[in-house]
Formats: sequence, structure tokens, C-alpha cells
Amino acid sequence: MPVFRKDVDFFFEEFIKVNTGGGDASIWAVGSYQGEFIMTVIEKKIDSLTIDDIVDKPAFLMLDDLMKFSPYWQYDSAALDLSAKLAISSL
Repeated sequence: MPVFRKDVDFFFEEFIKVNTGGGDASIWAVGSYQGEFIMTVIEKKIDSLTIDDIVDKPAFLMLDDLMKFSPYWQYDSAALDLSAKLAISSL
């Protein structure tokens, strides 16, 4: 289920790239919703992402939703762990 921008608790100061493969897309952890990290998919491979890059994104995904959409993407477990820690750090 998507998380709409108005419902986001906070955005991270620096976004975290969480995928290590998976074709021509980049997946980034960008913030927190109810203590869980939220992500966005960028339709091209990029090495950095800022808040200006996602200003027009109306909604974000949680990990469970993304896994249903594309379970074959490869994820960086250290990046996922860091994202989870940051998502609960301000609660």
C-alpha cells in the first residue's frame, strides 16, 4: 500500500540507495512512516538522490510492497538495516 507524501513522518537528511542490482532502476530509502522506512523507485540508475529529485513524487513504497512488485531485485542488507535504524531514530 503506498504511503502518500502528506502521511510521511519525516524524510532522511541523506537518502540511502538500497538496491545492488535489478536492471535499469535505482531504489532509495527516503524517509519514515510510523517507524518503518519508505522508499522510492527511480526509473534509471543514479548514484545520488536529493529531496529536489523527489519533490513531485506523490507516494512512496514500503519494503513489503516493493517485494511483491519485484521480488528479484537485489538489496544491500547493510543499507536496509541502516534505513530501518534511521526510520525509528526520531520516534
